[in-house]
Amino acid sequence: YFTYLKIKQKILKRNDEYVKIGLLRKYLLVILVPMCAIVSLVVTNSYNSANNLTVILNNIFNHRLELGKKGIEMYGLKLFGQQVAMNGYGGTNNLMSKYFFIDNSYVHIALRYGVVILFVICIYFMCLNYRILKNNNIFIPIIIGFIAINSLVAHHFIDLSYNPFILCFFTNI
Repeated sequence: YFTYLKIKQKILKRNDEYVKIGLLRKYLLVILVPMCAIVSLVVTNSYNSANNLTVILNNIFNHRLELGKKGIEMYGLKLFGQQVAMNGYGGTNNLMSKYFFIDNSYVHIALRYGVVILFVICIYFMCLNYRILKNNNIFIPIIIGFIAINSLVAHHFIDLSYNPFILCFFTNI
């Protein structure tokens, strides 16, 4: 929290530079969450072990594409989600023989909570970032953008301890 205030204070000192970002950059911040969701779902669903490009991407992302594709094939994408059994390391060093955990937040949400919920979350963050940028505040949308990008390799996008900006719906920003 103190880091947030310190950075915000520095930004407010140079507010004119940050507020006057171009329309294209503002538009990018507005659509970043749904763009990350679409890209991650498309790339994960198109993973093929015979395709060198997807194998390289899979290796770069520590086999997240392979596990996501396996989850989509095993469970399928449902409108309102389903129970998905996952076995992860959970912070331990004990290796499991049947490791299956989806670290991509967007694939995780689509499988567990459904495509409709993922769509609602994307629309929510688009509207939130638009509303905040309309008030010439660039700081929160940039942080949400970093969280959205990090969520390509982490499953914490809807976890309040990692993304408290979910609560912005209840505020008057």
